[in-house]
Amino acid sequence: MTEQPPRPHRARRTEQPPARAAGRSDDAEQPDTQPLTISDYAQIFGAPGAPHGYDPETGKAYSGRGNLAVGVLNLILPGAGRLYAGHYMIGLLQLVLALVTCGLGHAWSLIDGIVILVNGGTDASGRPLRP
Repeated sequence: MTEQPPRPHRARRTEQPPARAAGRSDDAEQPDTQPLTISDYAQIFGAPGAPHGYDPETGKAYSGRGNLAVGVLNLILPGAGRLYAGHYMIGLLQLVLALVTCGLGHAWSLIDGIVILVNGGTDASGRPLRP
């Protein structure tokens, strides 16, 4: 067995020919690919300012708070749901009224919690609560 001399190195080509799919001819038109724009990303992933999506009825961005949490908190502890949603004055009024009237004022908070659970509500910024 004789050893063969090493092959000389060939210079590599930096440009690669475009890859062809099986069965395609060179005459076939390639689809025109464009980079995605910001509006394309917004359609696919949602707008950056609305991480929880948009309300289909009003078109406003959903709040980070859910109406289930706000409603149940309002049912359990007077004013707690309103405080959680950011309506501090209403929440404090509901709490103080329930304490001053020895629990009779809790009726306002109960009704408010039921209305939020049924119809939804808004947070302090005016955005609708998530369903």
